[in-house]
Amino acid sequence: GKDFIKRLLVKNKEKRMTAHECLLHSWLTGDHSDRSAAISSSRYTKLRDKIRSKYDHWEDFVLPLGRLSEYSCLRKLLIEKYRIHETSFDRRQAAPRFVIKPNSAFAYEGQSVKFYCRVIAVATPTLTWFHNNQELRQSVKFMKRYAHDDYTFIINRVKLEDRGEYIIRAENHYGYREEVVFLNVQPLPKTVPTYKPEVHPVRRREPLAYNFWQEESESAPCFTFLLRPRVMQFRQTCKLLCCLSGKPVPTVK
Repeated sequence: GKDFIKRLLVKNKEKRMTAHECLLHSWLTGDHSDRSAAISSSRYTKLRDKIRSKYDHWEDFVLPLGRLSEYSCLRKLLIEKYRIHETSFDRRQAAPRFVIKPNSAFAYEGQSVKFYCRVIAVATPTLTWFHNNQELRQSVKFMKRYAHDDYTFIINRVKLEDRGEYIIRAENHYGYREEVVFLNVQPLPKTVPTYKPEVHPVRRREPLAYNFWQEESESAPCFTFLLRPRVMQFRQTCKLLCCLSGKPVPTVK
């Protein structure tokens, strides 16, 4: 019995016994033929009454499911009072899911990097980040932020040794899932390139050739400035502008 409790009360979850290992423990599966006598309930009656006396409204408290499951009479006769319903779900569906997976990032030495993801689950998950098999805890360099189902992990002032593989682990009571991202960190360039703004070519209008001492000859109308499409709001005045030349002076309708 002591070995069972000792192996069960372990802080590290990886070394702790699972439910299947507990059922296969020698304390439960061993030979108990010499212990067939039932333990009298009077041994714990005094302790039970002592605990109940500390609470004035003991009968008003909601009974736990484990206690109700042991008494079939309560389960059958008081099902409406305690609202007991039998239900089932797939345990694999209750594990956390990455609906928006984090993406790999690139940064120069000294910059900050942000990883973003969205995780949903039946029970609230706990996200942990690992690098080189070591958990990255909350600090000035590693900052964890979350809002509802959105989780953000920020690495401030990255160094060359920070590059590599990062593992995001989302875990709750029903299971866990992991995602892998990569961080590429490069040293700052020795010469910073000068900034050159983009220059757009400017279209210049050439003046029309016009000689005052020459009389214009008659010509058909010709548009020198075409109509352009306009976007206006409802019930506003719109002006459409165009230019044309010709002799005699043309009429616009």
